[in-house]
Amino acid sequence: MGAALKAAFIVEGLIQRQADRVRITAQLVESATGKHIWSDRWDRPENDFFAIQTEIAEQVSNRLGGGAGLIQEAGRREAHRKPPANLNAYELYLLGTERLERVNRDDLEEAIRLLTRSLELDPSLARAWIELSHAHKVLAGFGAAMFGEPERGAELADRAISLNPNFPMWSTRPLNVAYFWAGRYEDALRMTDRLGPDNYDRWVGTFRAAALAALGRTDEARTLVAFILQKYPDLSIEGIIANLPFTEVQRNRLIETMSLAGFPRCAKSGDLAKLEKPVRLLGCGSP
Repeated sequence: MGAALKAAFIVEGLIQRQADRVRITAQLVESATGKHIWSDRWDRPENDFFAIQTEIAEQVSNRLGGGAGLIQEAGRREAHRKPPANLNAYELYLLGTERLERVNRDDLEEAIRLLTRSLELDPSLARAWIELSHAHKVLAGFGAAMFGEPERGAELADRAISLNPNFPMWSTRPLNVAYFWAGRYEDALRMTDRLGPDNYDRWVGTFRAAALAALGRTDEARTLVAFILQKYPDLSIEGIIANLPFTEVQRNRLIETMSLAGFPRCAKSGDLAKLEKPVRLLGCGSP
């Protein structure tokens, strides 16, 4: 079937009914080898059949597609087997997006190199242009859109994870922030647990230490603060809240939790001078 359709992968499935319930199975098969890449099963009441269809379509598309999906992962494994000189534009794109998911400076720079090389071979590869733009954006700095609806943000984070439990590594950062703003600190910590201390930049480290402090884990928070300040000695509460257009609620949450964690309160002399209207805290001098 794969050859007839000129498809590298085939999704096939089966529907079984028993009494008032329905069981649906689906699997992804590699056409060339017949190898089973993925399978799953759903058991649901039959009277909710249309909702079942929607749920399965969402889960299958999210599990198999996208940059972290199983189809691209299979392509990456094949690309890794080839000598670098033999890689084509699409394989370079796959390897570039793999590096992009790790979200640290070295991997981001390598992602840009691979994606640039991909586009040199095939300038019409639109998805490579998209990911290259994304790589440059992430490398420049990572922030969050501030809409003032933290509970809604956390709900959407829950939804994203339910659709793709194997979400890419880069998404742990925005998910962490979404949970932090909603006061769901345990969930926020669960996201940063996946990164490990070596990948804590000033933002991840700040939010993790603040979440620890908010949960009363003060000793852990202060140990992490000391670790982060070794990497970013200029980091301060004033400096953090001055970087993005936080809402008043968000700003107050950061001030409270960062203070509990033991971060320096005031920015160093001159750190805020380039800002037109820096936010100053009580007891701190003018820029």
